[in-house]
Amino acid sequence: MNFVGFIAQIEVEILFIAKANKKIATESWKELQKTNLILQLCDI
Repeated sequence: MNFVGFIAQIEVEILFIAKANKKIATESWKELQKTNLILQLCDI
């Protein structure tokens, strides 16, 4: 594999990781929103 191919492979892996992390972050954010909602309901 040449140098350009090597760089392209790394970019693909970075994109894949970024997409996976975005999904994880989105799920975490949804969980956080649920927790906040529950806390607000308990406060009342």
